[in-house]
Amino acid sequence: MTRDDRGCAEALAQQLTTEVRVAIKASGMSQRDIADRTGIALRTLSRRLRHIGRTFSVPEIAAIGDILGFTIVDIAERAEQQPAAAVGCQSPAAAAV
Repeated sequence: MTRDDRGCAEALAQQLTTEVRVAIKASGMSQRDIADRTGIALRTLSRRLRHIGRTFSVPEIAAIGDILGFTIVDIAERAEQQPAAAVGCQSPAAAAV
């Protein structure tokens, strides 16, 4: 993986996280509610949402999506609309195909 690839991967991971955070906020559910219902530790969820440490795993995004009513493809398509996709990084939706 080249430096550019790593940069794009990091940008896309951040976009996915941002979209998850937006979906949680729009749902009106608290982070504690999400943590309790997904089994993701509250501290882990909070750190992921603040881009501290590791990014969300696919199973974590899927678990949150199950509760909030979105799929990984849905969230990837939303993230695709963000600026990093516009500067030549491959979109998360395209990467998943």
